[in-house]
Amino acid sequence: MLFRMPGRRRIPDLFVVKKENLRRLRPTALDGPADLIIEIVSPDSLSRDWREKYLEYESAGVGEYWVIDPQSQLVECYTLGADRHFRPNAAKDDKIVSTVLEGFYLRPSWLWQEPLPRVAGVLREMGVAL
Repeated sequence: MLFRMPGRRRIPDLFVVKKENLRRLRPTALDGPADLIIEIVSPDSLSRDWREKYLEYESAGVGEYWVIDPQSQLVECYTLGADRHFRPNAAKDDKIVSTVLEGFYLRPSWLWQEPLPRVAGVLREMGVAL
């Protein structure tokens, strides 16, 4: 889905709009900031995801921006502060906890381990009923 920002349009890899912000959704676009955006870096989007989109999403008021870089095996999370600038939300004990979505977190190690963890086990750890 298209994310419209002043003077720019993007199609994030993944985005979340919380229930209280659903009025921003249109049939083919999101008018206004998403609550959370996740971009997965590919070799051709390296500078776009790490720099351009970071600045655009910050300016647009996106609540949280996650960047997952499989090549570098790196996950970074940035949370929008009261001053409307992103601040790093660092992993603690291999866990990045969302400040936007209650109960959501990611263990970066899940993404790089072989074999990948079972979805049911991850959801169980997060307390999601199956």
